[in-house]
Amino acid sequence: MDPSELPSIGLSRTSSDTDFLFRSDHAGFNVLGVPTLMLWNSMDRYETLYHQASDTFDSVVKSDLNQMVAVTGSTAYAIADAPQPFAAHLSHAEVPDMFRKCNAAADFNSAKVIGWVPSN
Repeated sequence: MDPSELPSIGLSRTSSDTDFLFRSDHAGFNVLGVPTLMLWNSMDRYETLYHQASDTFDSVVKSDLNQMVAVTGSTAYAIADAPQPFAAHLSHAEVPDMFRKCNAAADFNSAKVIGWVPSN
């Protein structure tokens, strides 16, 4: 699927929201300055299924799965085909400032305490 077709399947919105910066599997990349993207679809059943005993393959909604396959594949294609990176890789010195700007300095400091952030 061409990325320009994503609105036809209900995926026409982007956000620079940073609320989930440390509430995802992306945190380990973020503290190293690696650019990340979070791709979302319906959150209707998230709280009742995700990381629960009920989080089994038979609970997958086929249309949601198909939508995420389309958006993930299209996003990967667009990034791979782009002449420039979608975002800069931050240096070790730039990472704390990025978290400060996102109002996540406390989370970043906690990550340092538990050893997620390299000391050099």
